[in-house]
Amino acid sequence: MADTGALLFLSALVFTIFLPRAGAIVTLVAVVLCLPFYLYVVMPGPYRRIFKGEYSVPLQRAFVWNSWAIAGIITITLAAALSIRRLSERSRSSYLADRKCQY
Repeated sequence: MADTGALLFLSALVFTIFLPRAGAIVTLVAVVLCLPFYLYVVMPGPYRRIFKGEYSVPLQRAFVWNSWAIAGIITITLAAALSIRRLSERSRSSYLADRKCQY
């Protein structure tokens, strides 16, 4: 999932230049695919409670501080926020344009 998400982030970069709305949608899909990986790296304990199974490595701590994973979570969250903002700006501006035409 994370590999596919990384490829989608690269394609979203290209889409954003030519089709900003499509780039925002592709970015949100990439965020949904990549975020579980980063959360698993930082919070393996809760993941093991949610997703039962046999793990080859014993759990040592429920939460692990990994600076790169935290930076990835912050970056992905920022990308999602910017994408949502891009999608809502378009919707809001078209809504306002429709409202002006009615008067």
